[in-house]
Amino acid sequence: MRLFLAVVCTAMLTPGADAAELNWPQFRGPQGNGCTTAKHVPVAWSETNNLAWKVCVPGRGRSSPVVLGDRIWLTLAVERGVVRTKLNGDDMQTAEHVSLEVVCLDARRGKILWHTKLFDVDKPDPVHWFNSWATPTPESPPSSNANQPRICGCSRWRFSVSAAAARLPASKPWWARASGK
Repeated sequence: MRLFLAVVCTAMLTPGADAAELNWPQFRGPQGNGCTTAKHVPVAWSETNNLAWKVCVPGRGRSSPVVLGDRIWLTLAVERGVVRTKLNGDDMQTAEHVSLEVVCLDARRGKILWHTKLFDVDKPDPVHWFNSWATPTPESPPSSNANQPRICGCSRWRFSVSAAAARLPASKPWWARASGK
C-alpha cells in the first residue's frame, strides 16, 4: 500500500493531471476499474525519482487510499501480539488485539492532519500473512453537499461486520457500529 500511496501522490502532483482525475474516491479509482484519463503521469518511480514525499504512518494496511481534493485517507491496523501460523495449510497470522484506525494526510506535503481510532478488536479472526486487518478500502459515496464529503468504510470478518462513517473535514467518526460474533 505504501508504494501505491507514493504512486497516487506522484500522479496527483503531476502537472497536466485532469482536475476530475485528482479524486480517487473508492477502490480502483473514480470508475472502479483502476484506470485514469489523466495525461502525462509517471510510469516509473523510485526512492529518488518521481516521488513527491514519504511519510511513516502507524500500523499496517492493504486498502487503497481515498483521495479527495488535497486530502488522502488511509485505513490502518495497529496490531499487538501478532503470531505467524499455519492454518489449514495457509500461511496466516493471528493477533491478541487490533486497533482499526483511519488517518488523513495533506496530499501536497504528506503531513498527518488527523488520526483516529474507529474500533478495538480483541482476538480478531486470522488473516493471511501477506494481508492486514485493515484491508477494506474506505469510500466517499456521492454527497448531497459537495462541501461535506463523507468517508465510509466497512470491514467484514467471518461472523462480524464493522462499519464507520465520518463527515469531513471533522476528525471524529460520525458513527461506528460493530456486530458481535
